[in-house]
Amino acid sequence: MGANLDGPRAGALPLGLWSPWRSPGDIFLSGTPFAVADDRQSDDLDKRIADAKAAHDRGVSRAEGASESRGWAVGIEFVGVVLISAFIGWLIDRFAGTAPWIMIGMLVLGFVAGVYRAMKTSAQFDADPTTGSKD
Repeated sequence: MGANLDGPRAGALPLGLWSPWRSPGDIFLSGTPFAVADDRQSDDLDKRIADAKAAHDRGVSRAEGASESRGWAVGIEFVGVVLISAFIGWLIDRFAGTAPWIMIGMLVLGFVAGVYRAMKTSAQFDADPTTGSKD
């Protein structure tokens, strides 16, 4: 009636490894050749990850990254000013019935404002942060 836990049976774990508190996964991942293979695979994976990170690193410094993001900020601000002014001109034209003249005027005004804003922002980037002057 009782099961023979020490004797051979179908699907039984090797003698000495069986315990009611251990799962088959514990046995196969610790103290066996599988654990050694996992360690080697893990070391190989760590090496491959380090190699991939080194290959992916473009060597961009923090200052270069900041300059790039400042450049994008100036460009996006310029385009935003032009598009918003064109949209405002389109709305005025739609309600006043003067299409497309006010929109064209607002587009030109937006372009001028965008250039002015880009120049002002670029001058701030070039200025010394402690004094605020270009020198």
